[in-house]
Amino acid sequence: MGSESANRESRLENRESRAANRDSRSRESRVSRVRRIEEIMGALFKSEAKARIYLFLSVRGGALAYEIAKATCLHPSTIREALSEMCRDGQLERKKIANTGVKGAKRAGRSPYNYSAVPIRNIIKRHVEELESQFRAAIKGRKQSKE
Repeated sequence: MGSESANRESRLENRESRAANRDSRSRESRVSRVRRIEEIMGALFKSEAKARIYLFLSVRGGALAYEIAKATCLHPSTIREALSEMCRDGQLERKKIANTGVKGAKRAGRSPYNYSAVPIRNIIKRHVEELESQFRAAIKGRKQSKE
């Protein structure tokens, strides 16, 4: 009877060990996919910080600047600068929200903005249009230099 119990415990430990290995590989796989997505987005945005901000907002749906800083582990001044540039470039939208405290009372300071990501297809479309424009300008310049 003692041997049967030991075998059962050993099988249970093996099963738990295999499950832990699967979980670890799954976590590594998710982290690897996220890093790959960040690399792709970094090339599109020409900034790792902007890529991280965009990915966070795409998943979250919207957030305040301090929430973005906390979630992306980027410095608040980096966040502010990137958010400003991304809004200017049409990569993000921002909406002013009411600056209220407890029970609707007005808080001191400026009203914060809620930031949200625009659809990625809009950003890619704009990027392609810019590349086409640069290409046409380069071709046109080449033709003029031959004449």
